[in-house]
Order: sequence, then C-alpha cells, then structure tokens
Amino acid sequence: MNILIADQNPGFRNAIRQLLQGGEVEEVWEAADGEEAVALAREFQPDLVLMEMTLPRVSGLEATAMIKKTGKNVQIVIMAEQTEPVYRLAALRSGADAFIPKVSAWASLVPEVPQKAVRRAGAS
Repeated sequence: MNILIADQNPGFRNAIRQLLQGGEVEEVWEAADGEEAVALAREFQPDLVLMEMTLPRVSGLEATAMIKKTGKNVQIVIMAEQTEPVYRLAALRSGADAFIPKVSAWASLVPEVPQKAVRRAGAS
C-alpha cells in the first residue's frame, strides 16, 4: 500500500509516517499544502491519502475534490482539528471516503489503514 500524507505540520506528518511504516505500507509521500498534495497524488497515484482539512494554498477539501475528479481509485481520509458533524459532512461532500478528528487520529488510523488496504486489495 502506498500512502500520501498531506498536512501543513511537518512534525505531525513525520509522526504519522512513523506510525504507518512497515507492514503493508510500501511508500509514503508527504505534502505540506493542498497544491502539492494534488501534484503528488497525480504523479504517484497512492492507494490512500491522509488529508488535513485546512491546508494552505488549496484547502484539503478542494484538493480532495480535485484528486477524486481524476477518476483514480484512491481512498481519501480527511483529518481535521474540528470535530463537529458539519465538518464531517463537508469532508464527505468533497468526495472523502472517511473523516477522522485529528485529536483521535492515532487511535483511528491503526484500524483505518488496514481496512482501506483490504478494500483496495479486493478491488484489484
């Protein structure tokens, strides 16, 4: 499984990278803003994108919609500081496959990533 982490905080990206490395994860790319996330997603076609909702330059929601429009079968999980249902709804409307509040990202990502891998592997 190949994963793109799009988050403006380099420390958070590194922590997520460390959490995900090994096992089913083959490659991990990092983007600091939405524009870079879209470019990397187009270039490397990851299986899963972990996307911060409030990225600079191009928001995570806009980047999600742009990536989904390419027609590639990529799973996108939006991560956000906000936990209110309106943000989950906005993420899903942008085309995201899932929404994880950043406050619970550590606990949520461990079960989420293998689930995405199984779904992706079953599609092949």
